[in-house]
Amino acid sequence: MNVSAKDKASGKASSVTIKSSGGLSDSDIDRMVKEAEAAKASDQKRREVIDLKNESDTMVYNTEKQLQEHASRIPDSVKTQVQGDISSLNEAITTEDAEKIREALERLKNSSMEIGKAIYSQAQQDQGSQQTEQQQQEGEKKEGENK
Repeated sequence: MNVSAKDKASGKASSVTIKSSGGLSDSDIDRMVKEAEAAKASDQKRREVIDLKNESDTMVYNTEKQLQEHASRIPDSVKTQVQGDISSLNEAITTEDAEKIREALERLKNSSMEIGKAIYSQAQQDQGSQQTEQQQQEGEKKEGENK
């Protein structure tokens, strides 16, 4: 590329030529594009494994948190099942096998739903027993008033 300038006051002219030094040739660029396309499939598989690992880590964290927060409301059988699924998922994560991770993650999702069911049914039982107690107390008050 040529650039030239002329100072109007002094009349001096100056010119500069810019040439590329180094850079990539067309064959280098084509080679790099082909290498990138060849690595595309393995990159996608690697990304899938990473995404599954991230989702798994989040699921394990949230499930363990639920187990701790609601330990008194969850039956031991559900706790044992969920803890087993957490262990299986952690083992699957170390294998780097997307299919094993996906299967273990799905098992943990299903068993962690049991936590929610247990908490919900426990809450309903608590609410039902509270209503029964209230009804008994109201009945006792009415009996006391009638005497």
